[in-house]
Amino acid sequence: MLTESPFHYTESGSVGIGYAARFGQSPYVGVDDIGSVYSDYRYDLVPLYLYEGDYLFAHGTEAGIHLFKPKPFNLDLVFAYRFDRLQPEASEFLNGMDERQQTVDVGFDASLKGGWGEISFRAVTDLLDRHQGQELELNYLFPWQRGRWTVTPSVGVIWQSQNLTDYYYGVRPDEATLDRPAYSPTSAYNWQAGLNVYYHWLENWYLFANGSYEGLDKTISDSPTVDKDGLWSAYTGITWTLGNAKNVKTQKPNTRLWSWRVNAGYTVQDTFSQVLLGNFKQHNTIDTYLVGFTLGRLLKDGKRGDIWGRFSINRRLENDFQKDFNEYVAYVMAIGSGYSPWTDREVFRFGFGLGISYTERVPAVEVYKQSRSGEQTSHWLNYMEAMVDFPFRSLFGKHGTENCYLGLTLVHRSGIFARVDFFNSTAGGSEVLTGHVECKI
Repeated sequence: MLTESPFHYTESGSVGIGYAARFGQSPYVGVDDIGSVYSDYRYDLVPLYLYEGDYLFAHGTEAGIHLFKPKPFNLDLVFAYRFDRLQPEASEFLNGMDERQQTVDVGFDASLKGGWGEISFRAVTDLLDRHQGQELELNYLFPWQRGRWTVTPSVGVIWQSQNLTDYYYGVRPDEATLDRPAYSPTSAYNWQAGLNVYYHWLENWYLFANGSYEGLDKTISDSPTVDKDGLWSAYTGITWTLGNAKNVKTQKPNTRLWSWRVNAGYTVQDTFSQVLLGNFKQHNTIDTYLVGFTLGRLLKDGKRGDIWGRFSINRRLENDFQKDFNEYVAYVMAIGSGYSPWTDREVFRFGFGLGISYTERVPAVEVYKQSRSGEQTSHWLNYMEAMVDFPFRSLFGKHGTENCYLGLTLVHRSGIFARVDFFNSTAGGSEVLTGHVECKI
């Protein structure tokens, strides 16, 4: 809670993206990586998918619903990703222990703001029934703004239930060794202090750096698996606010704010970049398919291109490799147009999108690729999309409309080179080439 991005303070309707690097310590003996995994890296990459609405919000690794939002008091239902985990392979000392998994916590987040600062309170419990515990967090923050800079010092206290501390820091009798005796911690009170710094770099760009220190309760630091009394962590990154869906200022005549698209296609053999170069060959082993529907909303009407917010529901057709399933995608897309120099009429469009994808099952092609390379898979992955299309008017003459398009869309899921803990440190991905029809309404 002490580390946050500048997007927390944007106006309702705003959409943004960003990236942050997460640095810090693991509490466990012999583990240097902040993710408590075996890794050659000392930091974790965190993609930031950002939205601030009247009711819904997404702030990177947490999302939720605004239940009560009249200033100065706010009350939210929040879903927050918990990065805590124990991986036995991360340290020789931990060999023989069972894995402790990351999870998603759900609960309520309340805040009260004034000229004196901000008090926030959060109460969450385990949504996925992994640690089966609860956590309460109380913080005081004092934002201080000068010019383009915002500096926010903060202090707080965290209470964790015995179920939570026992899951992550306990040693069960069947895990005990001479150097690692059985241990069951009680509930814990940890304290924390932090400093958030934002810099308003350009019109829609922010740079930020956050640091915090968490002092561990003695019941945690006394665990045989823990070799620290406190943990420091830091985030540094950049965010870009793309537009406001509630307040689009149009610069072109007859601008349409919504769009729909249907697309269908097949899994390709080659990588994203190779497909862009024209290698359209269908996968020679995993012949799976995709059909989808996408709803779009104009976020920014620019002179050189438009920014759209989009949500897709895709049906993954697995062709007997496994059961068919749904994929859900939220992303933003930049779209530019090419015009005829003698008529000033739109001749084609091209675009690139970035966001996040969740699949009900891991696609068969990703299971196949990852099993061959010994890598992990993930339901959540980064999403990229490239497209080119042509107006019906250009293809069919006066019988075609200028508001509908026919073209190609390349769909891509990726773990960003195993650098993202949130994506289960997945290294690979998959590509699907589709044809589409899209209309503005």
